[in-house]
Amino acid sequence: MKKKNIIIAVIMVILVGWRIATRGSNTTTVPTQTVEVSYGEIQNTIQLNGETKLVNNQKLTFGQAGKVTNIHVKVGDVVTKGQLLAEIDKTDIQGDINSQSLQVKQNQISYQKLFDKTNPSDITKLKNTVEENNQNLIILQGEYESMLLEKKNKITDLENSLKESEKNKNNLTQKLQDYSGELDYLTISNDKTLNDTTVTNKNLIDNINLQASSVQQDAKEILLFTDKFLVIDDRSSPYLNNAWIGAKDFFSKSNAEASYMESKTLLGSFSSSTDVVKNLENTKKLLQALVSLVNNSSDLLSDSVTQGDMTESILSSWKSQLSSYNSKLTSSISSANNYEKQFLSQEDGTSINLSTNNSLNQKEQQLSSNELELLKIQNQITANKNTLLQTNKDYDLKLTQKQNDLKNYASNQLYYTQLLNETLWGPNASDIASSSISIDMARASLSKTANKMSDYEIRAQFDGEISSIDFNVGDQISSAEWITLINSDLYQIISNVDQIDIVKIRLNQEVNIKLDAYDDVISGAITEISGTPETSNGVVTYQIKVTIPKLERVVYDGMTAQMTVILEDEQGLLIPTAAISQSGSQTRVNKSVNDKWILTPVVVGTSTADKSQIISGLKAGDTIATSAVEYKKSAWSSSLFTLPAGGGAGTRGTKTVGGAGGFTR
Repeated sequence: MKKKNIIIAVIMVILVGWRIATRGSNTTTVPTQTVEVSYGEIQNTIQLNGETKLVNNQKLTFGQAGKVTNIHVKVGDVVTKGQLLAEIDKTDIQGDINSQSLQVKQNQISYQKLFDKTNPSDITKLKNTVEENNQNLIILQGEYESMLLEKKNKITDLENSLKESEKNKNNLTQKLQDYSGELDYLTISNDKTLNDTTVTNKNLIDNINLQASSVQQDAKEILLFTDKFLVIDDRSSPYLNNAWIGAKDFFSKSNAEASYMESKTLLGSFSSSTDVVKNLENTKKLLQALVSLVNNSSDLLSDSVTQGDMTESILSSWKSQLSSYNSKLTSSISSANNYEKQFLSQEDGTSINLSTNNSLNQKEQQLSSNELELLKIQNQITANKNTLLQTNKDYDLKLTQKQNDLKNYASNQLYYTQLLNETLWGPNASDIASSSISIDMARASLSKTANKMSDYEIRAQFDGEISSIDFNVGDQISSAEWITLINSDLYQIISNVDQIDIVKIRLNQEVNIKLDAYDDVISGAITEISGTPETSNGVVTYQIKVTIPKLERVVYDGMTAQMTVILEDEQGLLIPTAAISQSGSQTRVNKSVNDKWILTPVVVGTSTADKSQIISGLKAGDTIATSAVEYKKSAWSSSLFTLPAGGGAGTRGTKTVGGAGGFTR
């Protein structure tokens, strides 16, 4: 008995020691505040400050450009607040509204279908469809694997054919290199024999071409000189219409002018050619024409009369220059004739050793024949590569189509299986919530689009009289045209909006206004948006004007006002914005899951300082923490080891272990 008590005491010491060692190490997560996720409405707004100003008229315009379809008033009409004044073409936005309305109805129908009862025959049809899809999946998978094997075999055959062609190409390329080496040797031997003749011909050809270029330069110089007194091209010459030049014989001037035109024409058509015979022929023709020009010009000057500005000194100078040209041309003609004789003599004495060329021709034919064969092989290789590439593409396309078919059948199988389960067991909570969210989102989109309808209309923002209309039905207008409405009891509130918010604001948008001097909230509308930026201390802003009717109370210029611009209303799952935390690029909330707090990623839609719309990650009824989760240490419960006086937890007379007493004897 003593031994038993000792064992129990040891166990108790161990337990107490473990508890002391771990005291305070256990923690629990306890949020200070929680909330249940629910559906609701959220308003996206902009807060602005402004000052009042008394005005007597307001220019009303459309919220966007378009074609005017209706004008419901005329100048002089008295209108009331909210009255429709004019409209632009609403075809596009009405189409969007119709489409989105249809989407809302379709989503509602889909929601209702979740709860529709299905008769036994429909269940049988669904089971048959699931089985049929399963069989099709098995068949398609087999076809896909067969096509993979077929592709592999086809590609292997094409690659082997390509390797054989490459081998033939390499053999033929080596043979071509051998023939080319032999041909080079024969060519060098033949070139050595012809080298001396070639050098001689080259020097002669160079001289002929050089003279052709020199004669062209001489021709330009002579034409420029003779034009001084012929005055054919240079009409600014001081000798234009000089009656004393050629006064003794009219025909001498005509002859000179004809020679001038002939020389000019030959020079203009002269073109250097690789044909040395052609160059030599052109040079001789031009030289003959220039000699004729110089001689006829000399005759012309001889038939001229020294009178007025045509002095003997000028005529003598011109004749002397012509004589110099004549001598130079005579020398050039002699050189041309000499070159012609040398060239003809060289041509007559040049012959090619035909016996030497026989070997060259034979090797060239062999080389050409092998090159042609190589070209055929290269074309075959190119064709094989293209076939290989195209075959790969064709099979890849077919395989992709098979994969798509498999995906489609797998998707259909999943859909029909889920549909069968839903039919048998009814929709699950997740599907109901998802379908409900789809309806809310479709309604929100429709509401947002419907709100834009005001951009296509001009309505009176207050009671007043139409004083002017800047457009007619059929006009294509922008925001620069307006209807002017007058009323001596109007107030405007002027405010500056930063560049981030100005893009969210549109004309005729509703504004809730609270003047600092009064407690109640009044309604107004944005009637003017300035596109001109104002910069102050590096901040860019744009001015807007909000118009309100005169109030039945004292309002002075310059009174301050707080304004709320309502941008849009959203429907959906809502949570307090304070519940959202950010970790890197991930947005999260603390959600209660089986009595534990789990950081859960969410996608946030419209958000304000108070509320945020949840697109995905939560469902209605979820519980989330709206404040930071505190990690508290567990208290040490002394009752676990409380040793009750006189026996503790043990039961006297049994074998149950108790505290410090109460043991069996």
